[in-house]
Amino acid sequence: MSRDPSTEADDRALARGVVDALAAITTVEMRRHAFLRRLSGLEAPEAAALLNGVVQLAVDRHRAAAALVPLVGDLRGLAEALGQARMAAVVDAARRTGRADLLRLLTSRTARRAYDGAPETGSTSGPASLPLGWRTQLGRTGSRDTLDRLLYDQQPTVIENLLRNPRCTEREVVRIAAHRPTSAGVLAVVFRHPKWIQRYQVKRALALNPYAAPSQSIGLLPSLLTQDLELIARDETLHHDVASAAAALLAARGIGAPPPREPAPPPVPPSPDDEAGETPYDEEDGGTIEASPELKAALEAALRDIEAVEALADAAGEAAAKGGPTRSRD
Repeated sequence: MSRDPSTEADDRALARGVVDALAAITTVEMRRHAFLRRLSGLEAPEAAALLNGVVQLAVDRHRAAAALVPLVGDLRGLAEALGQARMAAVVDAARRTGRADLLRLLTSRTARRAYDGAPETGSTSGPASLPLGWRTQLGRTGSRDTLDRLLYDQQPTVIENLLRNPRCTEREVVRIAAHRPTSAGVLAVVFRHPKWIQRYQVKRALALNPYAAPSQSIGLLPSLLTQDLELIARDETLHHDVASAAAALLAARGIGAPPPREPAPPPVPPSPDDEAGETPYDEEDGGTIEASPELKAALEAALRDIEAVEALADAAGEAAAKGGPTRSRD
């Protein structure tokens, strides 16, 4: 069903009034609570119009609206704020009125890839082997070294406490958001954190993670730069709806969708040197780098220079040990 442009304009106007009013609230968390409270006081058709207006403003690169779109993609949070019956009515209203962009966010889907629950390799010792209660406490109060050992824990409560640790920095949060394989529950904890989800690199890492819920990834897209949207639009590891939403945003910005990713070339058969124990460098596409004769000659010359420097250092060390002067070979 095609949308009436006048209705789209009405949705934008409704959303702009709400977003502008929320701008007076200084903290992100209070602003989000106020938005959900306003949303919960509306009937289903008005709630659908407000949500769709926020999405459309975000497509138009309205920064304050783009910051609210992740709330729309947080299906659990929306259902808690509206109630299951009201949530179903909002989805039905969006479907009946042809609000396709909003439906893409509100329709529940599973991630492109699912975590199989297998333990991480090397996790049989250290904090990862401790009981859940201990790991949860360590996440909240542990040192930087302890945090590094807990980054890939698959219990959401551990990660939730880790994100509250005053020693936690953006570096650790990006590593959690980009890690794969991982559980959707862990990524959802990062997605719902009012502080860390404001950081661009965290948003980017979540949107590019095929283990994230598609609704959450789509909710982050309006905040991303064009070059990252192009990357997402052609990433074959992501859910089709995520890639399609990125392509739609690119089109709204007047940029055509990037061409699909070229298939990887066939693997190169191992050379005799490889069979003798030398391991080739594997690129992401499965190819192999073959050194040219010129590169090999340059490497050999560099190695000879290194050996000459090491010989001079050895001679200097021996002279110092004997107490005599060091002579240069020049």
